[in-house]
Amino acid sequence: MFYFVPTIILSFLVSFAILGLSKKYKWLDIPDEKRKIHQKPIPNLGGIAIYVSFWLIAFGFLYFNQVQGDYFKYIIGLFIGSLILFITGIIDDRKKLNPNIKFISQIIAGLTVIAAGVGITYINNPLGGFIFLNQIQIPVLNISGTIYQITLLADIFALFWIVGMINVVNFLDGLDGLASGVAIIAFIVIYFLSISPTVNQPLSAIIALIALGSVLGFLPFNLSPAKMFMGDTGSMFLGFLLSTLAIISGGKLATALLVLGLPIFDGVWVVSSRVLKGNKPWTADRSHLHHKLIDLGFSRRKIVILYWFITAIFGAIALISGSTTKFYSLFLLIILMIGGMMVINTRLKNKNI
Repeated sequence: MFYFVPTIILSFLVSFAILGLSKKYKWLDIPDEKRKIHQKPIPNLGGIAIYVSFWLIAFGFLYFNQVQGDYFKYIIGLFIGSLILFITGIIDDRKKLNPNIKFISQIIAGLTVIAAGVGITYINNPLGGFIFLNQIQIPVLNISGTIYQITLLADIFALFWIVGMINVVNFLDGLDGLASGVAIIAFIVIYFLSISPTVNQPLSAIIALIALGSVLGFLPFNLSPAKMFMGDTGSMFLGFLLSTLAIISGGKLATALLVLGLPIFDGVWVVSSRVLKGNKPWTADRSHLHHKLIDLGFSRRKIVILYWFITAIFGAIALISGSTTKFYSLFLLIILMIGGMMVINTRLKNKNI
């Protein structure tokens, strides 16, 4: 808690400062009928507050506790990768980057943490045992007798996971408080996972608490009606942080899949539907679940609460369940989401929307 409360306070103060500067210099997000649903220009650089408060406290923690070894390498890789996304996000929030450039920056950020040693060498088999991903190893460097190598399957899987999660949170950031609230629940789950006896990762727990504090300090500015958005600067950083922490805190990807199951499913559904229609995956439209629920007449606050509720329920299941139960819970979530999407699409079709 020593780092948690100062992070909240710092994030709040930086958010307040960014809000003032945004209004003064007109750093605003302009409404867009194709995808954005806000009615007036709103500041969209709140992600700066999340990023700055997180790293100032995180580096203070690393310095005062003299963290060394592999974990220090992980955090440095996380910082460099997040800095790439931070710069990309700010430019995109102000000038609108080509989606290809954003995607390349996400890949580079993912490769940065992988190069720092963050990887997925195995995953739990829900039927028992493990599925190992480290069979293919390719030596690339020999520095002073230390051999650096690419663990092909593990690195590809980790890269796919990281880039995927960056875009999932980015897609999720469509309603006031939606992405920030879901991220808060996810960091809480990662914290309790990290302090559990089976994982026992106190360093990951502290980093999760710092991340939690950075979002909590920003949340008052993001709740409906939002005074400020986190923008791509914040959403890409949170997706990157969540995906990396899920690996570092014991490689519990099933837990992260359950916690973020709803936005992950929504992202896969949207991308698939766009591709099947012959459009590019990043084409602006109103095909996300929250857009559909709005078209059905649900209030924005109710939609956000629904997302939070589902995230919290499956987060709790993830914390108290074993691998097999997580697998069946994830399967159940997928079935419910497919059924829900079919019902929603049918109702929209009947309403000629």
